[in-house]
Amino acid sequence: MNTSTSLQFFLDSAVEENLVISLINNTSRLAFESLLFNVENSVGFIQTDTHEQGYRQGFLMTWPEDTDLGVSGEELAVKIANSFSVRVLMELGSGDHDWILACPGEDPEKVTPRYLDDGVEVAQTVTY
Repeated sequence: MNTSTSLQFFLDSAVEENLVISLINNTSRLAFESLLFNVENSVGFIQTDTHEQGYRQGFLMTWPEDTDLGVSGEELAVKIANSFSVRVLMELGSGDHDWILACPGEDPEKVTPRYLDDGVEVAQTVTY
């Protein structure tokens, strides 16, 4: 289970914000909302942004520390990738080697991000 109070991920192409949030709400134990998508009794918030370079759409999920998301970040990345046919770059921790890439129909793999002026992309696949 994800014990963090935040989770950040990026999509390689834009998906309607309300569709992504609805999927997250149906997959996790918590209800999330954003500035544009209000959800009654939500306990979490999702901030979205767009980027000119690399992965085009970013999401930052936050929720209270004492609550359980009910799904791992990796499971959520795979669900989003398969549901919307997008590549999902997700930060699972605080280091450059704590990122995964989930592609539709494939197992997620550990990657190293490359930070751009306005965005992020995959620099390389990490092998152990």
